[in-house]
Amino acid sequence: SVGSLVALSGMVAATVMAGASPDAVGLGVAGLVIALVTGAAVGALNGFGIAWLRLVPFIVTLAMMAMGRGLTLAISDGRTKFDFPAVFTAFGAKTFAGLPAPMLVMLAVFVIGHVLLRKTEFGHQVFAVGGNKEAARLAGIPVSRVIFLTYMLAGVTAAIAGIVLAGRLNSALPSAANGLELQVIAGVVIGGTSLAGGRGSIVGTFIGVVLIGVINVGLSLLGVNPFWTQFIQGGVILAAVLLDALSQRRKL
Repeated sequence: SVGSLVALSGMVAATVMAGASPDAVGLGVAGLVIALVTGAAVGALNGFGIAWLRLVPFIVTLAMMAMGRGLTLAISDGRTKFDFPAVFTAFGAKTFAGLPAPMLVMLAVFVIGHVLLRKTEFGHQVFAVGGNKEAARLAGIPVSRVIFLTYMLAGVTAAIAGIVLAGRLNSALPSAANGLELQVIAGVVIGGTSLAGGRGSIVGTFIGVVLIGVINVGLSLLGVNPFWTQFIQGGVILAAVLLDALSQRRKL
């Protein structure tokens, strides 16, 4: 549901700020906060349904994908909203020390994510739950809480992407990030994260995301029909999952 959440968080913030003057700092800050709260709230709903109601993760997030996109269209009435305060658009359109703000935001998220997963107790618990929930529970790890917090963090990071995208365009589109889920899965899987759980890294995901970007740009430069891009991404995901499955079988 990350694509829908990117669009929803940007649109909710845009609803608060639409038509505001560039120097309206208060509205800009309010937009940033409400976007992050929206992401956290939707992530919490996903986490609650999966962790405590014991619903199937795929079904919960699939339903949230549809609900998030529908809510985005309902809030916007299918129209684009634009003109936001400078404090909001700074995260998508400004440059700092010669570097684009989106790049700095991305690097900050990756660094924080790497430290969180590798250097904290919570990060170790995430890997343990992903590897074997029952073993993690027997080891005293609060499995439901870990799952809930993980989905909430996923919602927050999707909201950050929504802020960057809306700020970069100085507008919020109802169709923003449509189909982003496929690219997210591709980047993560290519980066070495096992869909079976318990294995992966932020560094690997970073490499996977860069490779997906290179593939997309390369196909565009080669003049490949853009309709084939999604097909090729799906093929890349299938190949990565196949390699992961073969690797798991060899270990057994």
